[in-house]
Amino acid sequence: MKKINLEVTLDATAAQLQEIGITIPDFCGQKMRAWDFNTMTAVGPCARVYPCYSENDYFEIPMRYIRFVDLTIEEAEFIYPDAQEANITIFSDISIARHIYNLEQKYFLTDTCRVIYCEVNPSGKLRAILSREAHKYRLIENFVQELRAMNLEPVCDEEGIRLEYKFNDSLQVCVNKLLNSYVGFWRSIAIMVGHDRENRIARYYIKYNLITGKDLTYDELVKAVEYVQKKI
Repeated sequence: MKKINLEVTLDATAAQLQEIGITIPDFCGQKMRAWDFNTMTAVGPCARVYPCYSENDYFEIPMRYIRFVDLTIEEAEFIYPDAQEANITIFSDISIARHIYNLEQKYFLTDTCRVIYCEVNPSGKLRAILSREAHKYRLIENFVQELRAMNLEPVCDEEGIRLEYKFNDSLQVCVNKLLNSYVGFWRSIAIMVGHDRENRIARYYIKYNLITGKDLTYDELVKAVEYVQKKI
């Protein structure tokens, strides 16, 4: 399923591409081929990208820089099996960005989703492809980026994120805030830890399924408490 290759552009500056080892300025905005979408690398979800499809030559580009070209719903379903298409009439007094925000917040009524592709038709309709799964991958990307902005070095593997750093009080406050935001205060009890208290080294292993951007519901919390009680 992942092997389908699609036309994309890179929505990144030359400086951003240089941070991931690409020094070819022509790649910015150039149409390219991408495949193996959402492959977990050390820096988070990436796609393999090159001017043409190649098993041997490619760059691993973070998914946040991938912009699809003329994406069909059938192609989108190869990347995100839960992809759905929406067509709405554009109101002239509302920006396209606001229309997209409204779709992401309201189209899937029971969860949050993300628009992975959109286009405006000549008839004044906004066609968008949305996915809950894409939203979850974006949460992972954002979480990793915020950790890196704190000069930490999270490492992603197939199942989760490994985080290790020298403990200090002010840094720990910031880490706790991020965990509360991306995992949730109560859900964070499920995070695996291996702290070295003698040497003041903090170690976390955060599985991707915990990164939901919301906390436990009351019923989920009761189940979690019952689980902990059984373990004690």
